[in-house]
Amino acid sequence: MGLGIIFIVAGLIFFVIGFFGLIIKSFSESILWGLGVLFVPFVWIIYIVQFKEGRSSVVKVLISIPLFLIGIVLMEGAF
Repeated sequence: MGLGIIFIVAGLIFFVIGFFGLIIKSFSESILWGLGVLFVPFVWIIYIVQFKEGRSSVVKVLISIPLFLIGIVLMEGAF
């Protein structure tokens, strides 16, 4: 059970860092990009295609997905 929690927390940390990094980078480009990334679905895809600065943040968010899944699988026996 403890190892599952570690993976879930690590996934959460990667997600938060990546998501906030993407929002900060998009707002530094312009306020409209920032609001678009924050509120409009899939605008972040257009942003990372057009501006390469946001790609490292998206990679962090994508790394969080397998970490969450591994944590959930490891926690499954705890319930």
